[in-house]
Amino acid sequence: MTISALVLAAGKSSRTSGCHKLLLLWDHKPIIAHAVDNLLQAGIFEVIIVVGYEAEQILAALASRPVRFVINPDYSQGLSTSIKAGLGAMSPAATAVMLALGDMPLVDATDLGLIVTSYMRAQHATIAVPTFNGRRGNPVLFDLCHRAAMNQLTGDVGCKSIMQQHAREVLEVEMPNDHVLRDVDTLEAYNELVFAGKRF
Repeated sequence: MTISALVLAAGKSSRTSGCHKLLLLWDHKPIIAHAVDNLLQAGIFEVIIVVGYEAEQILAALASRPVRFVINPDYSQGLSTSIKAGLGAMSPAATAVMLALGDMPLVDATDLGLIVTSYMRAQHATIAVPTFNGRRGNPVLFDLCHRAAMNQLTGDVGCKSIMQQHAREVLEVEMPNDHVLRDVDTLEAYNELVFAGKRF
């Protein structure tokens, strides 16, 4: 299995009071740099960053990393446009895609490895979603048999509808921690991250 990871990083961060959440510093580097470095450390075949809002700042924050960038000029029309832009930039060698969020720095290489290995061992799954205490989180891994359905998405939506339509093919991977639920979507969430005993 050859996995391309799409890091969705094009949004305006409208819930962080004028701050770009992906550029907020934690443990001496931007939030998005943690998310991307974790994917690279997990050995994902290809990491593609989908940018839009303040794209130049995101590119600068990830300088020198072996990733690819794709600009989504339609990012204001919602999440689906970033998913489609990323799909269009993937290597033809890819057989699966991991949809990752740029504001989830706690999902480390060990967490990612558990999702991937669990999926690879499953015989009938085409989708793998991490869970913690019964709650589904991110990132979610999709076989590219779902690519056409992803390309038909519109508006500010992700792939929940695809997961619902193919519920019998969804593998839930129970995680040992809540990292897959912890996005930094507000300043309150950022402050919790900073003061949770982590280095800043």
